[in-house]
Amino acid sequence: MKIAITGGTGFVGRYLARELVKSEHKVVLIARGVDQRDESIRHSVGVSFAPIGTDDEVKLAEAFCKRSTDGSIPIAIAWTAAVGSGQNKNNI
Repeated sequence: MKIAITGGTGFVGRYLARELVKSEHKVVLIARGVDQRDESIRHSVGVSFAPIGTDDEVKLAEAFCKRSTDGSIPIAIAWTAAVGSGQNKNNI
């Protein structure tokens, strides 16, 4: 399967992407690209990267359609909802 992960370069997203690739899935990482702690996940075999924030609905829709994903895991969106709108935006 090809699975998109919003927040894919963050701590949870990176770990999840590596596990999915180990299970022979293709992964599309969707993230703003500000997390520079471990850029190796962006260059892993079976992984593509789309530098898009979750606030850009048009680009998100294009990313999902263009890359023909079979499913998605909305880590960034779940984190945003948990933290609350407008709070700690630099950590999302």
